[in-house]
Amino acid sequence: MAELEPVRAGKRRSYELLAIGPGQSVLDVGAGAGDDLRALAELVSPGGRVVGVDSSPASPEVLLADACALPFDDDTFDACRCDRTLQHVGDPQRALAEMVRVTRPGGVVLISEVRYRVAGGAPASQRALEYGLMLPVFIQQSGLSDLGVEQVAGRVEEHEVETYLFYGKKPCTPPASAIQT
Repeated sequence: MAELEPVRAGKRRSYELLAIGPGQSVLDVGAGAGDDLRALAELVSPGGRVVGVDSSPASPEVLLADACALPFDDDTFDACRCDRTLQHVGDPQRALAEMVRVTRPGGVVLISEVRYRVAGGAPASQRALEYGLMLPVFIQQSGLSDLGVEQVAGRVEEHEVETYLFYGKKPCTPPASAIQT
């Protein structure tokens, strides 16, 4: 899947949108075998830090962790990325809240998801359709600002593959609704 050009194009664009550079730290949630960790490490070198977590890591470079209970302090990372993972998480809204929690104020949280369509334009599954409709709502409710959605579309044989990038910045000051008087 990661070798399909629409998915590769989505990955490249996700790296750009993270806006990370030398000396910064980034968390990759759902890192699997850690393939994206090398590309992210190049972006934060020298002096940066890349951490990958997964519920079933396929590499010693990736830590075992639950996306809904990340084992990091608040405001630990400059950016957080999650590629093709939230659709498989039991509580994607909770996982997103955890990613926002561990991202520093001013940092970027980016979610990349792929939607498949069969010939004729039908979604691959009802769950994928429902999830695709709810993810923008979860992002909007997450407390992030400067929200964005981008689509990277492509065609593979008779199937369409669309990569959607959902992102936002963690505000440097809490929203007025979160300030207690």
